[in-house]
Amino acid sequence: MATNFPTNPNNGDTHAGFTYNSTKGVWVSSAASPSFTSLSDTPSSLGTAGQVAQVNSGATALEFADQSGGSVTVSDTAPSSPSSGDLWWHSTDLKLYVYYTDGSSNQWVQTNPSGTVSLGVDDLTDVDTTTTAPSTGQLLQWNGTNWVPYTHTNGITHLDTWRITSDITSDAIPITTWSNTAAYATLQPTLGTAMSHSSGLFTFPVTGYWEVQFFGQYYNTGSDNMGIGIQAYETDGTTLRTVSQASAGESTTQYNQINLTSYLNITNVSTQTVRFFANSIVNARLEGASDRDKTYVVFKRVGDSQ
Repeated sequence: MATNFPTNPNNGDTHAGFTYNSTKGVWVSSAASPSFTSLSDTPSSLGTAGQVAQVNSGATALEFADQSGGSVTVSDTAPSSPSSGDLWWHSTDLKLYVYYTDGSSNQWVQTNPSGTVSLGVDDLTDVDTTTTAPSTGQLLQWNGTNWVPYTHTNGITHLDTWRITSDITSDAIPITTWSNTAAYATLQPTLGTAMSHSSGLFTFPVTGYWEVQFFGQYYNTGSDNMGIGIQAYETDGTTLRTVSQASAGESTTQYNQINLTSYLNITNVSTQTVRFFANSIVNARLEGASDRDKTYVVFKRVGDSQ
């Protein structure tokens, strides 16, 4: 037989083991509601604060256990005295870090980094802009170990001419009587920085790949052979190389020309110097002049050093 509940009950009215709740408009069983610890597959008493309920090893019931993992901190500074596995949400850079112990050190490590990473070019392991700070307009060049700043130049930046102003009538190794004075200063100016000269040795103003030319005009007063040459020191500053040489001769009196061109890779301006010589002069003279180029040398920077 169906249970016949009263019509229009009041809050708290009971009937057939139920109590009326006017707030919810429902009849609720008057029997006591069971607690978590009274269930057949739960612990009979509560655990300690912070523990969680987990399935036991036999998968037959629940048991209380301590939480695995660390604490979570939200702050703009790292938590003090952290434990391995602790999490820290950096409230300024909005990144999550985990405190990681690798067996030999302890550190905060960003978890699953994503988005834009703020790095400078010098943070790259093969770039060095600290040893020599870059300046405006410079590029990076590989030096065999790192990418480093360097200044790239377009076109010819240095060109310099030197002449002998008087004749040479005997062997000169090296030739020392050079003059950088142009006969027409506005028509034959030096491009860039001039070469330095001392006792026959020329020093380059900057490193680079240089074209060096020697133009020798000579006059035979009789049968004779004359030689000229270009010599350069290696980077050690002591090993002298004859990089180009030529000879010419005649059995009669007449004018002749000997020309040489060498290309030098100058990487050290302190040790790599250049000199010129004339030899085997008996019945001849290497001609010089103060108002024009007769016997002269030209230095032209054509590119960067290699």
